[in-house]
Amino acid sequence: MLPLVHQVAHHRGISPNKPGEFHECYHDQHVVGFKPIGSGWYQSGNELREVRAPFMGMLPKGELDRNGIVGPYEMYWVKFEWDAVKRQPGDRTVGVDLHGMQLRRSHWRALSNAEARLVTALFQDLLTVARRPDLSSRLRAGALVVDLIAFWTDVPAAEGGRERSVRIYRNLIEQYADAPEVSLAEIAERVGMSADHLGVLFQKDMGMTPVEYRTRMRLLRARELLVSTARPVREIAREVGFPNASHFTRLFRAAFGQSPRDYARTQAYVFAERSLSTENA
Repeated sequence: MLPLVHQVAHHRGISPNKPGEFHECYHDQHVVGFKPIGSGWYQSGNELREVRAPFMGMLPKGELDRNGIVGPYEMYWVKFEWDAVKRQPGDRTVGVDLHGMQLRRSHWRALSNAEARLVTALFQDLLTVARRPDLSSRLRAGALVVDLIAFWTDVPAAEGGRERSVRIYRNLIEQYADAPEVSLAEIAERVGMSADHLGVLFQKDMGMTPVEYRTRMRLLRARELLVSTARPVREIAREVGFPNASHFTRLFRAAFGQSPRDYARTQAYVFAERSLSTENA
């Protein structure tokens, strides 16, 4: 089961703490936090350490959270529920138990600048999908929390920076596929690479260009809407990111062998036939 996200936030400012002062609290859900800016002392559970941005941390619910950051700071955090995160009473580590595998590690992990850019992109994406109430967005939010925890665990050594960058780029393309105002260059910038360089890596790993992948995602979304709604083709084309309905129709026919109208009629007929067969059974 994926994590259940309760709250996502992003704050920046000047900490009111003086050196040696702490702000203390406890949380009723697990927390993954990320600080791209900030330095000072931090205590999570029984572990006290001097930290310097960029870094991220995991705090199981019920553990002491003592923030001794001083001066300017920026932070992202997400509260969530997930049975895989295990509190270790009396220990200085956090546990993750999943599918028979176990991990114990420090609450915090320092990040490289490249990793910090990727974690920032994940949190920005999470801030967007967490506002939406639909099931698809809830599932995406849970998957993004898993990605964040994967960064914190620092376990998947087989997946290097290139693979992570391509995976996050792909996730962001899917997220903004129906938003023509968000360019692939802007998405690549969020990942921390140029669009040209990331495009080469993407095509090598995915077997298609980012433009082709985004078009494919738009067409698949359009196909769902043609089956599940009775809306005009022009309106569906605009919703999935095609301002030109004629261009959309040509691409749809090339991908699926039928025009959008013919596809909708065919699927409506198939649905009616199935419904009739069920009634007569």
